[in-house]
Amino acid sequence: REKDRDEAKYYLRKAREYDGQYKDKSTYYVAHLEYEDGQYEAALADFNEIKDVKDYSKVVPAYIMQIHFMQGEYETVVREAGNAG
Repeated sequence: REKDRDEAKYYLRKAREYDGQYKDKSTYYVAHLEYEDGQYEAALADFNEIKDVKDYSKVVPAYIMQIHFMQGEYETVVREAGNAG
């Protein structure tokens, strides 16, 4: 339900305002929800915030490349794929 998703994003964004154990987790979940909702620019910005965090460094690059692909940024996808190896 869209209302529940919007409410979840609201509270997750609030949790990100505080440095602590939930900041990176809430950033990941907000970015994932934005991604699912087609809010690719917002998701990309949020994923970029946590792409080097150990817990997310293996999964976030895939999201980032998928976003670039869906936005038609094929050269970026090829370049980043070459750097990933």
